[in-house]
Amino acid sequence: MRYIKLLILSLILSVTWIWVQKDQKVSELVHAEIQEDLKQLIANYIKKQLPDSKNIMFKNIWSETISDGKVKAHFKYSFDDSDKTAGTAGIAVDGYAILHQKNKRQNNIDIWTLEEIQILNNHITFKEGLTLTKDSLNEIESTDADSVNDEDL
Repeated sequence: MRYIKLLILSLILSVTWIWVQKDQKVSELVHAEIQEDLKQLIANYIKKQLPDSKNIMFKNIWSETISDGKVKAHFKYSFDDSDKTAGTAGIAVDGYAILHQKNKRQNNIDIWTLEEIQILNNHITFKEGLTLTKDSLNEIESTDADSVNDEDL
């Protein structure tokens, strides 16, 4: 019985060793480059859209191969933004992006295109609490109504 267990264990170890050592569809170096480029793309987008934002931090970013030439990159990041009316707020976002490798190579560099980006969850934490009163709610409603009328014209 011992020999059978030993044979099964060695078979399992051999199969897992072969599985781990086989060539991957997308190399680890490509995954690292995609993650760094995605970080830079997101940070630049935040700085362009929200110029008052600061403290952009990526808490987690990792990628996985979906198929040959297709990668899904997951991310979680946060930053602080300030607004004149709402004050300073911390914003946390998590989601994923799907990238596809083009068949063309330029100067021995792989070209990856961003097919899809999904935001799954976002959180806003206000540094100072907001006080809602009947007057402030009426002001918000009137501002919303004015903006709707302006868009319809």
